[in-house]
Amino acid sequence: QHKVLNDAVLKGVIADNNLDLDVNQVYEDKQEIYASLLPQLKEMPGASDFLEYLRIMGIRTAAVSSGYKKSVERSLEACDFKRYMYAIIAKRQGGNDKPHPEPYLRGAEAIERDPSSCLCVEDTPAGVISAKRAGVGLVIACPNEWTRNLNFEKEAEPHIMVASLEDIITLDLI
Repeated sequence: QHKVLNDAVLKGVIADNNLDLDVNQVYEDKQEIYASLLPQLKEMPGASDFLEYLRIMGIRTAAVSSGYKKSVERSLEACDFKRYMYAIIAKRQGGNDKPHPEPYLRGAEAIERDPSSCLCVEDTPAGVISAKRAGVGLVIACPNEWTRNLNFEKEAEPHIMVASLEDIITLDLI
């Protein structure tokens, strides 16, 4: 469904600007560029320790992302994090996207837990809103270098705001 919409938008941009481009070639080029950038991907500070901590504690984890599944999987693989994920919930997998609660409801279902017993770590206001609307029991915001200046207030206010993933381990919440 999203590809049809993206195709229509892309075709419109190409036509409006009289560009001599093929839609399918643009998508292929985008994937090649993305793949070429993956080796430069850097994990958030403390991500490895945090995921290992959750694994040791026997806590199932799911990646609930606004990215497309293929991109999310590639990113997780590049950082060697995919092995920690019990499930991956990505953009447009047959439902609504963040800030709608559906991604987190599907994530909780995938790890066989009630949302109220889940912990969510988010880096965007839309993700915080999504998790809170889904009834996630503990919503922690850990903004990154691109999201730290966004508005995490009102509906997007998390239960806890941390500067790094290491801070979550030291809070001893689990």
